[in-house]
Amino acid sequence: MTPYNFESLSPYDFEILIRDLLQAERRITFESFRTGRDGGIDFRYAPNTKHRVIVQAKHFASSGWASLRSHLKREELPKIHRLKPKRYLLTTSVPLSRAQKDQLHTLLAGFCRSTADIYGREDLNNLIRKFPEIERRNFKLWLTSSTVLERILHAKVFNQSVLALEGIRRKVRYYVQNRSFFDAKSLLKNRHCCIIAGIPGIGKTTLAEILLVDHVTRGYEVYKIGESLGDALEVYRPTRKQLFFYDDFLGQVAIKNKLVKNEDQTLVDFMGVVSRSSRTRFILTTREFILHQAQNIYEKLSDNTFSVNRYVLNLSAYTRFDRAKILFNHIHFSELPATYKAALLEDKNYMAIIDHENFSPRIIDWMTDHARLMCLSPGSYFSQFLQNLDNPEALWAHAFRHQLSNEARDLLLLMGSMPHEVLTDDLHKAFLDFHQRRAERYRFVCSPQDFRRALKELEGNFIQIALFKDCHQVSFHNPSVRDFIVTYLKTDRDEILELAEAAVFFEQLTILWAVTLPAHEREKSEFTKSAVRCFESENLELHNFWYGPKDMRREKMNIGFENRFRSLLMMAGDCSVKEECLPEIHRLFEIVKKRICKRGGRKSEIIDLLAQEQFMKPIYRDIYDEALDLAKNYFLNSLDSVEDYEKLLKLAEKVPELLSKLELDESKTTFIGMYEEDIESVLNDEDAKGWAGNYASSLKYVAHHFNIDVKEDIEKLEEHSQGAWEPDDDQQMPSVQHDGTSLSDIHAMFDSLGKGA
Repeated sequence: MTPYNFESLSPYDFEILIRDLLQAERRITFESFRTGRDGGIDFRYAPNTKHRVIVQAKHFASSGWASLRSHLKREELPKIHRLKPKRYLLTTSVPLSRAQKDQLHTLLAGFCRSTADIYGREDLNNLIRKFPEIERRNFKLWLTSSTVLERILHAKVFNQSVLALEGIRRKVRYYVQNRSFFDAKSLLKNRHCCIIAGIPGIGKTTLAEILLVDHVTRGYEVYKIGESLGDALEVYRPTRKQLFFYDDFLGQVAIKNKLVKNEDQTLVDFMGVVSRSSRTRFILTTREFILHQAQNIYEKLSDNTFSVNRYVLNLSAYTRFDRAKILFNHIHFSELPATYKAALLEDKNYMAIIDHENFSPRIIDWMTDHARLMCLSPGSYFSQFLQNLDNPEALWAHAFRHQLSNEARDLLLLMGSMPHEVLTDDLHKAFLDFHQRRAERYRFVCSPQDFRRALKELEGNFIQIALFKDCHQVSFHNPSVRDFIVTYLKTDRDEILELAEAAVFFEQLTILWAVTLPAHEREKSEFTKSAVRCFESENLELHNFWYGPKDMRREKMNIGFENRFRSLLMMAGDCSVKEECLPEIHRLFEIVKKRICKRGGRKSEIIDLLAQEQFMKPIYRDIYDEALDLAKNYFLNSLDSVEDYEKLLKLAEKVPELLSKLELDESKTTFIGMYEEDIESVLNDEDAKGWAGNYASSLKYVAHHFNIDVKEDIEKLEEHSQGAWEPDDDQQMPSVQHDGTSLSDIHAMFDSLGKGA
């Protein structure tokens, strides 16, 4: 075990840890008292006046030995003399030498029986080694240890930079473990899939990332999905412990149509695969109202699968005391000057924040970052805090409209057409043309230095820049910034068209189309023409970066040709000006046909493409039929497994005229001969236990369509899969000091701010 320095714990968290360790060591139960003005007592053991023992937890990890000694001598010693305990136990997060312990023993003479009654950082780490179950319960303690962070770094869950690891430390330090973590984790354990839904800013992504880190510590390979689920199947390995994370899988501002995703069935299928796998986990996040929209639009997403795997994160998941701790942690670990803290403590103003109907961890985080509040006076701090809770858009609107330079505004608008993370080189390429067009339109002077100046102006407020390998990546500092930018774009359609006309990357157009949903013929036509122009552009390098083990990771994942073509086809199919695009689309379709003919092509993409017949047939009937024939021949000549037959039948299900009765009968005959041999090898393979359940599911699907009785074989496969590995999951809800319902407990906790631990 790597020694802990306890700096990630708040005074409240530290007291809970101390209480649990001493109770385990001494096999007694201490009386617990609320955090804050304790009168010299944090815990007490007093079965009678003869054996009265009091405990103090002094969390001076940051301030150190000199501050601890001065505090004890000046403030604590008079309290101890007044209390006259039979025994006094001192615990501290400060590392203590033998000489320092001797000094404290002399200072506390008559109350500490020996230096053994004084616990320094090393003593606490020894107790943690002795009682590992307490370490497991103290989530924030082990999750920020260097051992765990190194494992996260090695697993490539986040970027490989020190900044990213510091971000993890920061998030966990502020995080308050609450019911939502255990509810979502239980759902993952039992159903293997968890859709975390809720309003913006409630903490969906943070909860998901905490779950990711938790799974990394238990040996999972973690993959963060970019913009499309299709590639997940390429790295999915049923014999390995894998967790897939799909953040905002339905988009952030509006439900993305099939233009961008086209994966409602793929998503349902993959969730089915995961639910039957003993080694795979799948976490998705979305905004609750967008999920409802999607379920109204897409029949597949209204499937019961989405209801039983959904966990709705809302304010009810946070008790009043949880919300108080979230605010307290942010203030305690912040660099807010004392005058700003005093503004929240005055007249117990913090209660208005804790009880606000729009309480949002995102706004709490923003409003306790002093670097962003430099232009705000302490006198107006609290009122501005409440205004931002009343109207979150106010965080960005005034600065965007009145305080930013032209180049900074243009960069933010451009980022509204970009993925969540983009390399600075790619962003620079897209910025040059867009900014030049804007300068000509609005008659301002632009300079070659504008991009660099815009980055510098926006960093730390609107955007954040992190090291990514030997490059830098840019993202919005906060998801609500993106919300604001997209909402702003929707109110100014000319700006959307400017972005489309200046687009350098094809992905810009698909993202813009999805979030702004062009309504006018002019917009649709311009989007389509721009899409044709950008069709063969280079990819955004970070757009679909996968985080995973080196042997399974691709540094640059090309977005599938079929994905691009499908998006372009749907744009054209939805536009009245189809003739403008017909020659180019016809040429591109010839390339698509060649790719379909090439053995080894991605069958799931081909199915996806040809299923778009409602867009293709009315305009391109001849080339669609030709492609369909090519695809059928490709599928029929590559039936090497049960999964291949499943894909063929799924394509036939989407395109009923694909197979004749004779072709179906012939496929059924070859399937029977193949699977009877295949199933024996599966049942005799011990390593197949991890994916036997998935194999059984595919077999069941194919057998149903071919009307074959495989009930006995399914039972054998399911029995074979029962011996598969199950994850070790002994995490329990940590002990709590009280039920958190008392107002006095909250007031006492906030009283401790600025008064020492």
